[in-house]
Amino acid sequence: MIKNYFSVFFFLKKIGRIISYFSLIYITIFLSADSYSQIISQYIETNTGTTPKGVEIWNNTNATLNFSTSNLVIEKGTNGGNPSADITISSGTLDSGKVIVIGTSDIGTYLTDQGLTHVTFVAKSFTFNGDDALVVKYGGSITDMFGVAGSDPGSHWSGGGVETRNSNIRLKDESDGSGVGISSGDTDGWTDPSTRFVEVSNTPSTLPAGLSGFGIAPITTVWDGSSDTSWSSASNWSNGVPDDSDNITIPDVANAPIISSSTGAQVNNLTITESEGITINSGGSIIVSGTSSGNITYNRTLSTTNWYLISSPVVGQDIDAFVSAEGLDSGTGNNLGLSDYSNSTPGWTYYQNGASGTGNFTSGDGRAVKLASAGDISFTGTIDVNNAGVGIGISTNTNGFNLIGNPYPSFIAGNNSADATNNILTINTSNLTENTLWFWNQGANSYDQINQGSTAFHIAPTQGFFVSSNGSNTFSFTEAMQSHQGTDTFQRPSTRPEIELTLTNGPDTRNADIFYIEGTTTGWDNGYDSSIFEGVANEFAIYTHAVENGTGRNLGIQSLPPDNYENMVIPVGINAVSGSVI
Repeated sequence: MIKNYFSVFFFLKKIGRIISYFSLIYITIFLSADSYSQIISQYIETNTGTTPKGVEIWNNTNATLNFSTSNLVIEKGTNGGNPSADITISSGTLDSGKVIVIGTSDIGTYLTDQGLTHVTFVAKSFTFNGDDALVVKYGGSITDMFGVAGSDPGSHWSGGGVETRNSNIRLKDESDGSGVGISSGDTDGWTDPSTRFVEVSNTPSTLPAGLSGFGIAPITTVWDGSSDTSWSSASNWSNGVPDDSDNITIPDVANAPIISSSTGAQVNNLTITESEGITINSGGSIIVSGTSSGNITYNRTLSTTNWYLISSPVVGQDIDAFVSAEGLDSGTGNNLGLSDYSNSTPGWTYYQNGASGTGNFTSGDGRAVKLASAGDISFTGTIDVNNAGVGIGISTNTNGFNLIGNPYPSFIAGNNSADATNNILTINTSNLTENTLWFWNQGANSYDQINQGSTAFHIAPTQGFFVSSNGSNTFSFTEAMQSHQGTDTFQRPSTRPEIELTLTNGPDTRNADIFYIEGTTTGWDNGYDSSIFEGVANEFAIYTHAVENGTGRNLGIQSLPPDNYENMVIPVGINAVSGSVI
C-alpha cells in the first residue's frame, strides 16, 4: 500500500475581537498501489529510421482492466511541450499481471514470431523521440510518467548508463536483484532513467534481437532455494511465494524447486533455466496462465503392478526414453508394458523391446502402462500454455472408443458437478455418442463410468480415459478446465437416492449404478445414463437396461426420476461364464 498524505493545519487569524477559523482540517489520503499500477514496463526508440517505436504497459494490479469503461491513454509531450493524447484505447481488457504492447507494426511481427500471440498488441505509428515525455492515464488519472512532462532535456534523458534515445529499455524487476523490482508508476516523472530502467539493447533496429523482452511482463519474484526445495516456502523466493499474477524465474541454483503432492502452484509467466527444472510430486499441480519456458518433471506414483491408463502432462517426453527409464513389465515375446488402443482392430498394440525412433507422447493421447515393480513413472518436458487449448483427434472406425488423457500438470473438470461450464463433457458433447467417460479401475479390474449425473469428478494429471466418438472429430481440452485439488479429491455430498448393484465371482467384482435425479426420464438421458465400456469383450459384467424406450444399451449408470419408484421395473443383465459361481 502506498501512503500519500497532505495536511492542512489549524490556522487562526485575529481580526479585531473576531477570530476567523480559516481551516480546521487534517486530511490523510490513502491511495492503493493499484492507483499507480498501469506502468510503462518497456520502451523502445529506434537508433535508425522511424521504426521500431513503442511501449509496453503492465497491469500490476489484482484486477482486470476494462478499457471500455476506463480508457487507457498515452499522452506525448514533444520537446518539453504540454502533453496531449497520442493514442486512446477504448475497448478490450487486460488481465492482472499481463502486458499490452503498443507500437509500430514490426513489434507486432516480433511478438508473432516469438510465439507471443496471446499478448495484446495495438498498432500505432509512434513518432516520439528520446526527448519526448510520455504520460500514461487510466480512467482519466495519471498512473505513470516517462521522463518529465513540460521539460526539454535536449536530445534525451540519460543516467547510469541508460538513456531514452536509440534504446530498448525495460523496467527493473526482481531478476535484477532481490527487492530491486519496480512495482508502481512514477506520476511526477524522472530525469535519470536508470532509477527505473535497465538497458536491453542500444541497437533496437537490429531485429529480432533489438526487440528482446517485449511481450514478457516484469519478473515479480525469483526462486533462490536458499532454505530448501519447497516451492511453498516463502524463504526460498526473493519476493514471496508466487500467485497467479506473478511472473517468475527459476534460475540454476543448488536447490531446485519441488511442488509437493499437496501443493497447487499457480503463476502468470514462468521462465525456467534451472537444469533440473521443476519437479512435481504425484498429486501436486501447477497452472501457468501466461507464458512458460523450460522443463518440468511430473512424477506419478503407481502403487501396484497392475495396468493403469496414463497420459503425458508435458510436451516433449520421448517415448523411447520413457520406456528405458521406467522399468516396464515384460509380456509375451517382445511385448513391454506400454500399450496403445486402436479402435480399428479393435484392441491393444504393445511397445516392442528394442524399438527406437518412436517419437514423443502426443498431448491429449492416452496409453496403458504396467510396471515390473510398483513405483513412480516420470514425464519431463514443457507445459502446454496454448490459449487455444489442446486438441486430439478422435474417430469412429470399428467401435468409436478412443483412449485419451489429461494433457496438463493440473486437474481438469470432468463433469457438471466439477465445473458447471468448463468441463470435458459439456465442451465436447457434440462429438460424442454419449456423455460418458470410462476410467480403468485397476483395483476392481474393470471400467468405471462417469457422467453428468455423477458426483464432482476432477481428472488428475497423467490420467488416461476412454470416450466414444460419433465421427472424425477433435476432442478439446481447454485451459479454463484447469484447477487444483487436494490429494483426496473433494467430492460434493449427495443426498439423492442411489442403488448400487454388485456382482462378484470371487476374484473379480463388477458394479452398476442407479441414480434418482430430478429432471431425468425412464428412457435414454445422454449425460446421465452411461453404457458399460465395450471396447473389449465383457465376459463378466452387470448392467441395466432403460425402464422404457430403451436403445439397447447395456447401462453401467442409469438415472431415473425420483418418484413413482414402486411402478418402475428395471431390467438387469449379467454376463458370466457358464457354470461359474456368482
